[in-house]
Amino acid sequence: YNALDIEMIQKYENGYAIAFTDHRTLLSAKYGVYKIEGVVVSNEEAALNNTDSDFASAKGKTTMENVKVYASTTSNTTTGEYEEVKGQVVFNVSTTADMLGKTVTMYAKKTTVLSNSTVLGVYLDDASNVVKTTADTQDTMKDFLKGTGLSTDKDTAYYVNYGVMDSEADATEALGFDAKTGRFTNVNGKTNAYGVEMTAIDNDGDGIVEYVLYLQETLTQVIAKSDSKETTTLNAFNKNKAIDNENIVTDANLSEGDLVLVASYGGKYHVSTPNVVTGQMESYSSSKTKEQTITVGGTEYHPSYILFAADAADNTYEFNVLDCGTKDGVDFDIDYDFILDSNDNVIAYRPSSKGVGDYALILDSGYDPGRTNSNPTGEVKVLLADGTEKLYTLNFDASAQNVGEQLFPKLTSSQQKDNGIEELKGFLGSSVQDNTTTKPDGTLPFSGDVRYSSKQHQSGFAAGYVIEYSLNDKDVLTIKSIVGTNATGTDRYSPADVDSTLAADYDTGAARIKYGTSDQVAVDKNTVAFYFTTVNGDDKYGVAIGYDKMSNVDKGTAFVAQTTKANLTDVVLFDAEGVAAEKDYAYVLGRTSSSSGYVTLNVLLMDGTASTLKLTKSDYDSLFKGNSDFETAYAYTVNGEGVADLTAPGSSGTHVLTGYAVKLNDGTVAVYSDKKLTKLVDSYSYDKNIWNVEDVSAGTNAPAGAFSTGVAKETVLVLDADENTVRAAYIKSVLDGTEVPDHGTGSLSDGVISTSNETMISDISNQTITLTNDMAASTSGSVTTAQSKLTADVLVNALQGNVKGVYEEVFGTYKLVATNPYPVVTSAMYVGVNTNKGMVYYKIAFANPKAPVITTDLTTTAVTGTELKVVANAPDKGTLSYEWHKVSGGSDSVVGSSSATYTASDAGEYYVVVTNTRNSLTATTKSATCNVGTKVDAAKPTFDSDLKSTGYVGDKLTVKARVTDKGTVSYQWYKDDMPLPGETGESYTPTEAGKYYVVATNTNNDVNGNKTNQEKSTECTVSVKISAADMNLSITAPTNGATIADAALTDSASSSKVEIGTPTWEKSDDGSSGWASATGNFEQKFYRATVTLTAKDGFAFGESGDYSSLTVTDGKATSATVSDGSLKLVITFDQVQ
Repeated sequence: YNALDIEMIQKYENGYAIAFTDHRTLLSAKYGVYKIEGVVVSNEEAALNNTDSDFASAKGKTTMENVKVYASTTSNTTTGEYEEVKGQVVFNVSTTADMLGKTVTMYAKKTTVLSNSTVLGVYLDDASNVVKTTADTQDTMKDFLKGTGLSTDKDTAYYVNYGVMDSEADATEALGFDAKTGRFTNVNGKTNAYGVEMTAIDNDGDGIVEYVLYLQETLTQVIAKSDSKETTTLNAFNKNKAIDNENIVTDANLSEGDLVLVASYGGKYHVSTPNVVTGQMESYSSSKTKEQTITVGGTEYHPSYILFAADAADNTYEFNVLDCGTKDGVDFDIDYDFILDSNDNVIAYRPSSKGVGDYALILDSGYDPGRTNSNPTGEVKVLLADGTEKLYTLNFDASAQNVGEQLFPKLTSSQQKDNGIEELKGFLGSSVQDNTTTKPDGTLPFSGDVRYSSKQHQSGFAAGYVIEYSLNDKDVLTIKSIVGTNATGTDRYSPADVDSTLAADYDTGAARIKYGTSDQVAVDKNTVAFYFTTVNGDDKYGVAIGYDKMSNVDKGTAFVAQTTKANLTDVVLFDAEGVAAEKDYAYVLGRTSSSSGYVTLNVLLMDGTASTLKLTKSDYDSLFKGNSDFETAYAYTVNGEGVADLTAPGSSGTHVLTGYAVKLNDGTVAVYSDKKLTKLVDSYSYDKNIWNVEDVSAGTNAPAGAFSTGVAKETVLVLDADENTVRAAYIKSVLDGTEVPDHGTGSLSDGVISTSNETMISDISNQTITLTNDMAASTSGSVTTAQSKLTADVLVNALQGNVKGVYEEVFGTYKLVATNPYPVVTSAMYVGVNTNKGMVYYKIAFANPKAPVITTDLTTTAVTGTELKVVANAPDKGTLSYEWHKVSGGSDSVVGSSSATYTASDAGEYYVVVTNTRNSLTATTKSATCNVGTKVDAAKPTFDSDLKSTGYVGDKLTVKARVTDKGTVSYQWYKDDMPLPGETGESYTPTEAGKYYVVATNTNNDVNGNKTNQEKSTECTVSVKISAADMNLSITAPTNGATIADAALTDSASSSKVEIGTPTWEKSDDGSSGWASATGNFEQKFYRATVTLTAKDGFAFGESGDYSSLTVTDGKATSATVSDGSLKLVITFDQVQ
């Protein structure tokens, strides 16, 4: 288009082009195409139209402002003159988010109404746009724009994730740069921060920035995913309600539990997976006046200032560089997974594998004050989490610094270390009489009047304490913090989060430890439980990992626990007992058959396996009275005849719980009795046998399921005999965001009035329905006021088939305004109530279905083999069907009816009729007509003269290609599969060895199919030719008595080009006949030697005649023959004397 956007030449005179005052262009005059310029303010991906971040244009629409039309007329016009269009213009073309706010050039076939023009192409006008982008921290906008010639003014518009802001201050506040606590305090008052992408756009070249755009991602987690419903739930997005997959833009294959980066705008969720770097922190800089960094694996990373919403993910923590080197953040000598944002800044971290070995129980301890009392050393004997015992040397300085920080958080770092040294000495104890000023002394942290006792000076004082520690590569131990002890006495120090006694017995497998009046802490499969007590002067100790390995402990036993969130990290306890035997359970899906007094049930066993159970007809009738008795778990036994005895849930001795489950942490789940999650039943431990039964069918094994932290799941749980542990769980459904409460029991389906066009709604949500008192007129007797006045949410539940029972709410007149305006229901009239059955009845009337809306229509032209496609939707959520038609020779025939796409194999006119069906009623919409022509591609070139398979450097290579369709042939030469720049002629002379070929391309813009077609020539292997002059050969001449095998041919000139073989010697009595193989020593005879020379890679020999003049020093005569790429030499000699 640019090439044709030139003035026409009206006249030639004396060989010169003369242009008159009519300045029409070829584009406008010959093709009716006009050039249009404007600023994109809205498209199908997002908008900059004083709108919020959720707004976007309809698919295939682009809104522009400051529109200029470069028009031409048949009257006098001037080159470059344009017509300005007031306001905004919507064009029928798709553009991308990266064009927003920028000036673009568009070519269109203009119609009377500019917005109806057919857009032929659109591209960014680089000459008009000055764009500066950063994802780094910037102090001020002025600093950011320094040196660019750009500046902002009062009219500059600011957007965050394409949502409009009133000012730069409002934008940075929305980004969190005004935070008073947390990591964002590092960027208070900044214009931008690492990880946030900021773009400044001057779209008219005047030096004033029109738009400043910020894009800030969020690190979050996929907390639920349904393949059957085609939905995904992202933590902290869409109010934790499920999102239709069609509204998620991603290249990733998302799974429940994945960490993802999300940017939400234009009604879509743009999702990507973050990069992860694994390693240890080598150094960090947390100064607010300098660049803040963390070094991992030799690479510096900046802290990220995108948003963090992944707190529900197991063991994943928000990264704050200010916390580095402390117990609250990333520490040295520990492997972490560092999660990065899209610009490779650190947003979060987690231990690379959850470490159960970070805690130890001290069994013995001591310190040596050192020769000068200023260089103390210490040792501890510890029980590790894996059950091993080991003696470690302490990193005394680092341990003292950590202990000082723990005990004296308000002191300076140097003061913390000085005090920490003294406290650590006292903590370890010593058998050395230490009467110097460095002896352990001072007041206890929580008992100001008590001095350290004399016992604290003894070695082994720290025995019975749990510590958090780290090890370096030399196996030197650093105490990171003191967790606590169960020791008694005034000189104990136990800072653990929980320091108490058991309020009830703890049993193996329990998910909680109860203490105090009603308090409890959770335990999971990673909990480290240490045991330490002294019996008759002997220390008894042990360790277990996980609730399923922890021992039974009696009520009243002292314990300490260090907690993180709801998770018990470690605890000191006592001895153990066994676990009770358990019943078998099966989840009943439904009845499969009945015969001879027996009924067979389809069930899922606790391991998820599909099976069947046979029970007597009488037992079946007593247990299963309605649908609600299925889809739950029954305890069962099977007798010797294969007949099962089932015990219903809720019976004595059974342990089945149905509720709404939410994961607290890995291995612990909380269960609520209500959908709004306000009534907690209890928390339980779990490890395996979690099954998803939402879509499972009879005879099919259940797929694995998982509990989530972000959403509740309706679940049937089989508990152990103590009701502490989940033995099996069957997940029935996922709650989508906040659900309405359950109002009772029963079913609306019984007795609802139904005719051909009046029926109960059971599959429609978010409808527009008005509920008024006059709709409560009874057709079956009088009703009470309480029964006739129902809340709008109750009615919607009724329309969804979820009403259960008679409702007692009395609130008056209501109107429900739906979020999706689909007026399918014209009335919902109260019919009556059956107080005996607890049923409320409604009479529902449907409106006629809406005609389908085609959002993407057929193109006006296409070629055979092209897939024709329409995109349509049903405004009232009906069912769409498609019928494809072909019109040819005046005949209209149906050619396809399976989907929204059709591939036309024959030429003709095609259209599709889209039908919306709802309640047996239909409405149709016809698409545009597409004229399909027979596809003709550009012809493939053929070579009249092709390359030879071999050649030499310096020889010209030449080809000649022709085509049969009047296209234009062009060439591109290649060496070793790489194009040679500028080599586009029919000939090329190689200067280096290699494999050469040429690709001939036919370009024909007159065909309706592929405009180009290519053909590759024969490959020619080009080598450097070895000439006779390149070689300087000599051979050891035969002498009487010399060893034949020692005689060899050498080349002092071309050793890099040729490989010389071993000579083969022959002898003759007369030098002309009777030649025979010669070995051993030379005699007084005639000799000749045959030697083969082989060219090395990149080199080659020529023809035999090229070497006719070749001589070999010390040889009499030489003959040369080239065969199969090798040079064979026969060298003769005079008779040996």
